Amino acid sequence: MGAMPAKGVMPNMTSEQVDQVVNYVLSYSGREKDAEAAKAGEAVFAQGCAACHGADGKGNQAVGAPNLTDNIWLYGSNYEWIKETVLYGRQNQMPAQSGRLTEDQIQILAAYVYSLSN
Repeated sequence: MGAMPAKGVMPNMTSEQVDQVVNYVLSYSGREKDAEAAKAGEAVFAQGCAACHGADGKGNQAVGAPNLTDNIWLYGSNYEWIKETVLYGRQNQMPAQSGRLTEDQIQILAAYVYSLSN
């Protein structure tokens, strides 16, 4: 479970800073769109994102901040999706499945998900 606030911890982030930090985040996975903006985004990231995602972008599971360097994207990996995440934030919480799945289905699903971690 994690909650990313809109614009990280910089609620007054300008449109230019949003563009810069998005390009910087994209650069972690070799997707940078604008190298100059990505370079400027490093300072924005350090100020507004590193508290949760770490200076190296590897995340902090304790607060629900994902690793931005592993090329696994929950909400899309392109510029527009990452920009939306930065602008509006995200609330990560798996909805309860009680009443939707039977107890047996929940057990089977839990076993399957657990098997993926080993």
